[in-house]
Amino acid sequence: MGGATLAADEATLGAPGRIVITASGSATATVGVDTDLAAVSAGATYDCAGLWSFVGAAATLAVQWCDGGGTVVNTATLPLVRTATGAAAKGLRQRFNRSYGRVTWPSGASQARLRLSGAATGAYVAGLLKPMIAPARTDGDPPRWDPGPTSNPDLALPIWPAALPPVLMDGFSAAPTSLRKAFESDAGIAMTQKVGATARQIVQAQLRLSPEQLVALEDFHAHGGSPFWFVRPDTDELCQAWWTADGAPALARLAAQEAAYYSFGLQLAVA
Repeated sequence: MGGATLAADEATLGAPGRIVITASGSATATVGVDTDLAAVSAGATYDCAGLWSFVGAAATLAVQWCDGGGTVVNTATLPLVRTATGAAAKGLRQRFNRSYGRVTWPSGASQARLRLSGAATGAYVAGLLKPMIAPARTDGDPPRWDPGPTSNPDLALPIWPAALPPVLMDGFSAAPTSLRKAFESDAGIAMTQKVGATARQIVQAQLRLSPEQLVALEDFHAHGGSPFWFVRPDTDELCQAWWTADGAPALARLAAQEAAYYSFGLQLAVA
């Protein structure tokens, strides 16, 4: 948009697992960055959100509703629900503005996209992180981003079920796998040798599930395949995940109203 230079930043504004799509340049016009168009359903309501930064102009994040040919038929600006604390850096959620709105399909639309735009007066850098247009949740849980579909078959992995509630932070743990192996030299000196470049994380966590949600998790464990996409809840990193050998969903304790707490284990590698 606006003749900008586009890049996927995972070093400065973003980080591994928290990639930021950037548009940069110099202009005296409305500039920014768009997401790809995604199909939408007539009459449906969508949770639309994104994290963003814009250096060089006051900016807004909006949903553009388009017809089958890509012509815009309606635009809805998303309310700003959180202002960034400090300058955007490393894909950290508090360092980015957050806009969110629940928007109903307008007549004539068959596609939608997010547009981050601002009226630049010189050099600018726009950054968009974790854009989302997803069917509105009806279970009361907050909307949660997932990577969505991809045109790259190598990245078309199963996705952690969106119908499940958020992972509980109480009892959550993540321990890195060892990158060094210990041994003893002939002289009896304790030494270590590096055996890997990147640690994976062994995660233990819990979910509070209804009977229906338990069925969804058990089905995913049995038939979902590995690896799969999973967003680490404490760091927001997009990861590839594998079930650990003893990581199958297991009852931890009962709760009220037919719900119960279930533990599970994953091995994560940052995408």
